[in-house]
Amino acid sequence: MAAAARLVRTLDGKTEVAVEVSGFPEGELASHLHASRCATDRGSGHYQVAVVGPADPTNELWRTVTVGPDGSRSGAATFRAHHARAETLAVVVHAGDRRVCVPVE
Repeated sequence: MAAAARLVRTLDGKTEVAVEVSGFPEGELASHLHASRCATDRGSGHYQVAVVGPADPTNELWRTVTVGPDGSRSGAATFRAHHARAETLAVVVHAGDRRVCVPVE
């Protein structure tokens, strides 16, 4: 399994996240931003819009990726209501109990 991600913070306050995956099982995968580095702890800290808010998709930047029969998919999502802070360090793609952590710059 492999993944690549790109994060862009726009001047008008949006966050754009593009994810590309390959070698994943066909179906829907969850992907979301993390506030920890992949190299140190596999991106374990979820990035939250409200730092003291709930740890769920209403307070985090999640995107569903639908993988085709060939195991690959690319796509992007724009979060219009939130400009990701600097501590956004990774995108994590979940495939069942496995995950791939992708650093963002």
